[in-house]
Amino acid sequence: MAHIFGSNDSIRGGLNAQSIVFAGDEMEKAEEVLGLECYGYGNWKAPFWFVGPEQGQSKYEGLSLTPRYEAFLDCNTEGLSDSREFHHHIGEYRWHREDPALQSTWRRLMLLLMTYCNLLSGDPSKDDQILRKYQRDELGMETGRTCLIELSGIPARSFAMPRERECFREERLLTIRRRLLEAKPEIVVIYGKGQWKYWKEFPEFGPHSENIVQIGKMLVAFALHPHARGTTDNSWIQLGQELRRHSSMMS
Repeated sequence: MAHIFGSNDSIRGGLNAQSIVFAGDEMEKAEEVLGLECYGYGNWKAPFWFVGPEQGQSKYEGLSLTPRYEAFLDCNTEGLSDSREFHHHIGEYRWHREDPALQSTWRRLMLLLMTYCNLLSGDPSKDDQILRKYQRDELGMETGRTCLIELSGIPARSFAMPRERECFREERLLTIRRRLLEAKPEIVVIYGKGQWKYWKEFPEFGPHSENIVQIGKMLVAFALHPHARGTTDNSWIQLGQELRRHSSMMS
């Protein structure tokens, strides 16, 4: 991709008008592609889905969308990317190195999933290693069993950061809903209270007061964001146990 600066003169003397327009055009293009086409990681046929409000963004990325835009163009398969491949593209190696750091949002999603699948040992040290290995080798992988998607495809450091969240929302809701009803995953966890109202406008999701809704053989759970005030590891473990109980009653 071309540099945002029009020439060496514009670097020495400040951004000229041409380079500013070019930078703006690049930003708008990246925003449009990510907003309309970038849904997250994994594969649409996976049995375990997590639907979050939006992708996060590391401090080192600043406000730029370019690294993720270019990574998506290289990794995209029907709107999804392989998590390891995508993060390596943007220079983020912490989550998939030999001894990975645990990404804080994913950690609690995995706590739920490992509880649901009855794969935790009860030993905190052993369970920590189970989560790290799953994140490194399985979570959001193209050939894995999880689909990690976001209601907004435009990353942000926080919800306070100004991003275009409204423009693409309706189309993304319809696309995710269509994909979900086609794939019929075993469980779907929609986390982040701010997005519940959009999903509950669809007849199959609401209006329900329960936090777990059964649609055919699919269980849909509405959860707070893993970083929401008052949520704990135990909150996610309990939701995993609740989903497992519901599933056993359906068998």
